[in-house]
Amino acid sequence: RHAPLSVENVDMSQQINKPKHYTTAYDTQSLVVRRGHEFMVRVTFNRELVQQDDFQLEFLIGSNPSANKGSLVVVTFGSRRGGPWAGRIVEMQGGSVLLSVTPSATAIVGKYRTYVAISVGSGMQRTKRNAATDLYMLFNAWCPQDPVFLPDESERMEYVLNDTGVIYQGSMGAIVTRSWGYGQFEYGILDACIYILDSSRMPIYNRGNIIKVVRKGSAMINSQDDNGVLVGNWSNDYSMGVAPTAWTGSVTILQQYANTGVPVCYAQCWVYAGVFCTFLRCLGIPTRVITNFSSAHDNTGNLKTDLIFKMDGTPDRRATRDSIWNYHCWNECWMVRPDLPAGYGGWQVVDSTPQETSDGHFRCGPAPVAAIKEGNLCHPFDCGFVFAEVNSDVVFLKKDRYGTMEVFKVDKTHVGQGLFTKALGSDQYMNVTHTYKHPEGSEADSRTMTRAEEYGCDRDHSDIPDGELSADITSEPVTHLSAICSCLATFHSYQPTYQPTYQPTYLPSYLPSYLPTYLPTYLPTYLPIDLPTYLPSYLPSYLPPYRPSYLPTYLPTYLPTYLPTYLPTFQPTYLPTYLPTYLPTYLPTYLPTFLPTFLPTYLPTYLPSYLPTYLPTYLPIYLPTYLSTYLPTYLPTYLPTFLPTYLSDVQLK
Repeated sequence: RHAPLSVENVDMSQQINKPKHYTTAYDTQSLVVRRGHEFMVRVTFNRELVQQDDFQLEFLIGSNPSANKGSLVVVTFGSRRGGPWAGRIVEMQGGSVLLSVTPSATAIVGKYRTYVAISVGSGMQRTKRNAATDLYMLFNAWCPQDPVFLPDESERMEYVLNDTGVIYQGSMGAIVTRSWGYGQFEYGILDACIYILDSSRMPIYNRGNIIKVVRKGSAMINSQDDNGVLVGNWSNDYSMGVAPTAWTGSVTILQQYANTGVPVCYAQCWVYAGVFCTFLRCLGIPTRVITNFSSAHDNTGNLKTDLIFKMDGTPDRRATRDSIWNYHCWNECWMVRPDLPAGYGGWQVVDSTPQETSDGHFRCGPAPVAAIKEGNLCHPFDCGFVFAEVNSDVVFLKKDRYGTMEVFKVDKTHVGQGLFTKALGSDQYMNVTHTYKHPEGSEADSRTMTRAEEYGCDRDHSDIPDGELSADITSEPVTHLSAICSCLATFHSYQPTYQPTYQPTYLPSYLPSYLPTYLPTYLPTYLPIDLPTYLPSYLPSYLPPYRPSYLPTYLPTYLPTYLPTYLPTFQPTYLPTYLPTYLPTYLPTYLPTFLPTFLPTYLPTYLPSYLPTYLPTYLPIYLPTYLSTYLPTYLPTYLPTFLPTYLSDVQLK
């Protein structure tokens, strides 16, 4: 006769399990495992097991665990049938028994409580609650049976285990990087992610479903309608919180939210994307941050981003509901899509920035990237909205005095200029535009756009009216009948008046690649006629913030061939009005870095022919005011390095 069987100790064997499950980095006292893969538990009984002994492990999650809901899992180790998790005895040494447990690849994700139950008479006797035996269950990108299985090891290292990264901002042609600390392994972050699911009141039995977890997370990272993690703010007034640009990672945000239950102020798209990436990676879901340059926000459910202008050419912000962001960040996560036809698994767009509602909540996705590329917008979730973000036509409309709107310009290539994410194993960017769209103008692109229209996303097919043309004709006086009458006809083409508000976000990405090939042939004939009337009203508001970053690269190659022809005719009438207000604020910052490399080459050939005509009329007006404030600070630094090389080529009289 043997003594009644009882449990003396339960050891979750963390030193064995964590390395095999790639969870060593999690800063927690509890075991962290990934579903679908075996883990070990060592149970020490009061004596050696005999054939008549019957025991089981029980794993419970949630406040009301139920076997038929998957939240109470029984694991047996003999011939008796258990639950969906497999169990076996690995070894026995006296009363110490090493047990193997293999969770199902669809197990509920979250924090489980562990018990050992021993059959006693007609019932089961369970061990007492012991927090040291709790375990966290995660999604498993290493398990082929898990819907988030990612075959490539280097991608698993990057998209699941990398806890730092880079988010791209700026514009095409002027991409800037922002480092971001995801910190998914930091203390308290795993608990914070589970707290987010608890706060959403998401049923426990749904937390093994990757699609439902991702959609719930997309809604909960913003606070728009469910008291979620982050409050958005695009007003430039951040006095009631932290400016979005001040955040450098997700850890502080998630810890603050978990500790207070109060949404954290403030966020914009890259902050939402960074925190959502932490949430998903922490739970084991392969995730990356995507930046879409020139991203459309379509409020009207079509493929037209309508920008409405008043009669005077200024934007009608009240009537314009659509918008274009110079960049927008979202996430992609990797999963199979058993709810869709074959071919739509893989990367899925998910977005937690609150833009539009999906099934009543501010969230977006998962939308298959493969479906977006082919225009198959009938598949869930939110494919039409994402498709418009990367493919929308920009339609410029002008409203007359009666409220009637007329299309005066359509740009079919501005939106979705490029999509980028961090490259594997480095901080360099990887261009993923080809995964979202076919080359602009290709046959495949045309088929995609046609297919999208068939699913109800209307494109613009307006007939753009011809530009207006006016002419000023002047003639020289005729002194006698046989003289030749010389006439000059100056033509003025219609120029839309939206540039001052549109171009500051558009030109920084457009001009660097466009102007070097365009301006040398275009400007010499166009600018002398057009710029005297256009630039005085446009440049003062546009150039100060734009030129300091652009001109140092552009001017050294462009000005030497352009200015000798253009400036003698244009600047005598333009510069006296423009330069006195513009140069005092612009040149002190720009010239010290630009002129030392540019002027030594440019001035010796240009100034001798230009200045004799220009300076006598211009300098008496401008220089007395300008030089007295500018030269005392500029020349002591500039002239000692520049003038010795320049003046040696000039004959002083």
